[in-house]
Amino acid sequence: VLILTPLAATASDEAPESPPLVERVSPKCQISVRNRSDFGGACWFLACDSKKARKLGCELAAMSVVGAVSASPDRRWLAVVSAGEGHPFLEIVDLRRLAGGRGYRAALTINPYPGTINPVRWTNDALLVESDMPLPEMPIPVEDAVSRMTDPPRTFRIQVGTWKVSPANEDSPKE
Repeated sequence: VLILTPLAATASDEAPESPPLVERVSPKCQISVRNRSDFGGACWFLACDSKKARKLGCELAAMSVVGAVSASPDRRWLAVVSAGEGHPFLEIVDLRRLAGGRGYRAALTINPYPGTINPVRWTNDALLVESDMPLPEMPIPVEDAVSRMTDPPRTFRIQVGTWKVSPANEDSPKE
């Protein structure tokens, strides 16, 4: 006679916690983003000095898993790349509003479907990103999207304030 009994879950059966993403947002404060292992969306926290971190909320970004956060040099904007089922979105968020506990509000959202998008770096007045989609031409009809993808990805400039997307001028001096 064979008797089957359920096995108890062990720690090794659970998804490992990934380290939080941390970005300094002022001389005394930093934002941390913790992707939950249950795929329920990332949770956001603000910690200043040695005070206990304050929870800003969960599931704030466009997609469930946050892959990158990067504050602008003036600490006014936060670039956030989030993904769901491997599909990335870029949002540029009002950092003062978020850190002040007044909510997560994106000034710009870019959906590069079916392509990718990754922040490269901030300059004094723009965010440089890489994408394999022609971002200034977005949105592109789905039936044309794959044929418009580039290999290798190209660098684009997102102008702060106007949020205009244009090809980055690789010949210009680095800011």
